[in-house]
Amino acid sequence: MPGDLYILKETRERVLLPIDSYWVILATLFILTVAFGSISAYSYKTAVLGIAFLFFSTAVFVKPIIGLYSILFSLPLMNIGFVYENPNRTNDEFISIAAVPIVVTFVVYLTNRVLYSKHKSNTIRQGSYHYAQFLLFFLILGFSIISLLWTIDSAHGLNNIFVLILGFILIILFSGNILTKEHIHHILKVLPLLGLFLAFLLLLSDIYYDFTSTVKLSDYFDLVVMLHANAMEGKVRPGGFAPVDLASNILTIFVFTNIALAYISGWRGRILLLLHSFLLIICILKTASKAGALSLAFGLFLLPIIIPELRNKVIRLTTVGVFAIGFVLVFFGKVILMRFGVMISGEAGFLTDRVYWWSQGFEQLYKSSGIGLGAGGFTRIIDPVPAAHSFYFSVLFDLGIFGFVLFMTLLVVIIRKIIVSLPGIAQTEMRFLLYCLSIALVTLFLHGFVDFDYSYLPFWALVGFMMGIIRIYKTKKEATVSA
Repeated sequence: MPGDLYILKETRERVLLPIDSYWVILATLFILTVAFGSISAYSYKTAVLGIAFLFFSTAVFVKPIIGLYSILFSLPLMNIGFVYENPNRTNDEFISIAAVPIVVTFVVYLTNRVLYSKHKSNTIRQGSYHYAQFLLFFLILGFSIISLLWTIDSAHGLNNIFVLILGFILIILFSGNILTKEHIHHILKVLPLLGLFLAFLLLLSDIYYDFTSTVKLSDYFDLVVMLHANAMEGKVRPGGFAPVDLASNILTIFVFTNIALAYISGWRGRILLLLHSFLLIICILKTASKAGALSLAFGLFLLPIIIPELRNKVIRLTTVGVFAIGFVLVFFGKVILMRFGVMISGEAGFLTDRVYWWSQGFEQLYKSSGIGLGAGGFTRIIDPVPAAHSFYFSVLFDLGIFGFVLFMTLLVVIIRKIIVSLPGIAQTEMRFLLYCLSIALVTLFLHGFVDFDYSYLPFWALVGFMMGIIRIYKTKKEATVSA
């Protein structure tokens, strides 16, 4: 225990600067202030953004957990970001606003490692670099960069690779900066608030579904804020913070984190989390995403089967769950029931459109002798469709058979790591949390058959968070770290 308390103490103190580094920081701030003052003469918008960026960077340096909070709150906001024109496609290139806190936090993380390279703290563990998935990720990233030599859309390819790098950074940040039980609890506590915020944005887009605001940063670069929604036969499918299908998947993750929190909460907390989950499920149904609803239902069905603590309640929980889902569908699921009806009748293009896009991908894969169209290449073939609508086919059509094998090997390594580690988690509450997150990952894998692409950031963040928890709680000794 004393050793663990020392680790916790060092964790809290590691952001303090060595006394002889203050003059360097002051000199840097002076230079940056002069620079921003000069920039303001050219563009006050750029100067304001630069100053905000500086203050945010300083806050993250002083308290790194702010960086993780900023990432968590910006990551789902897929309708806020930067756009620039792509001459090869109908749609503009889009970079999520989450890229800013991810890059800033990562730079601060590296800076701390340099400043404390001789520090005897055990807060940043080298073990986070020993996972096999990091080697595979480097191989996938390297092959993606090489594929720019034959891609048919280098602009979108560069965007895809940049987002893929952000995904890699997310794994490093969550597995490298989540160091104690205290950090995990802090993150878990803010998730319900974030879920409520996202639900509010989704419901807001049901009313203001055409809201879009653009700030022109330069002749080629804009900041866009919008509330996403799709119209279908006079009905609005709200997405709010993200495209409707992605919004349903992201909210599903929050449903399972609520279940994990309910396990360690008192009866008042459980009631609030139940109501919160009820609201999230209503929002998921309002998106009318068939894949989102089915993957959520499958995940809820798995809960009492997979989690040991719930197996003796499987009949009761399944019965209550069936009645609850039926109630929600009757009163709040009219649009999604209509979509299921249209799909069953064969009048919908839900599957036929995707089959056509994928057939184009397989045709191009055959013509390229299995090498693929290069990073970002497939979306040019199906333009103006913005994505391949498949987590798996997107990498196959872009990076070919070799890239697909690497990617699937990475998924197998991640899944195996989770399965092997779960029995060794000594803390019951953390084991329960990992089971819930694992089921959320399963819903993502299922939903990924008909949506997303391989650079989908919530996937990499979820994996990084799970790796961080496993690294801390995989032994009984580490499980004694006190909050």
